[in-house]
Amino acid sequence: MMQRSTIPPAKTNQRNILIAAVAIVLAFVLFRTFGPHENKFEKMAGDVTQAIQKNDSAALAKDFDATAREQMTRQRVGAASDVLAPLGKLKSVKEDTPAGTADRVHMFVLTFEHGTARERFKYDLDGKAAGFNYDQVVVNK
Repeated sequence: MMQRSTIPPAKTNQRNILIAAVAIVLAFVLFRTFGPHENKFEKMAGDVTQAIQKNDSAALAKDFDATAREQMTRQRVGAASDVLAPLGKLKSVKEDTPAGTADRVHMFVLTFEHGTARERFKYDLDGKAAGFNYDQVVVNK
C-alpha cells in the first residue's frame, strides 16, 4: 500500500511559490553580475556625448587631457551640439573598435532616439581622451 504525502496542498503551493521567487531573484542577481555591462570607454563616450548635446563645455573637462581640453573650445562644442542634439536622447553606446586599430583608440556606434552616429576617441596613458571626433551622423525622421 502506498503512503500519501502528509504535506497539506496549501503548504506545497506556498513552497513552490517560494522556490520560484528565489529562482527569479537568483537569476536577476546573476544577470546583473555577469550580464552585459558598459565598459569604461563606452561610459565615457556616453558621458561626453550627453555633455556635448547639452553644450556643456565644463562637463567635458574631466574626461579630456590638458591638450584636448584646449581644443574643445565653446565654438567646437557648440558646433558638435548643433549636430548631435537633434538626434534626441542617447539610447545606447556600443564599442565597435576593429581588430588591428592603434593602441588606445576606441570607436563607438551611438544610437539615439532619432538617429545614429559614430565616435572615435584616442586615449592617453592615464585614460583621458586625447582626441575625439564624430562622423556618419544619420537622422531618422
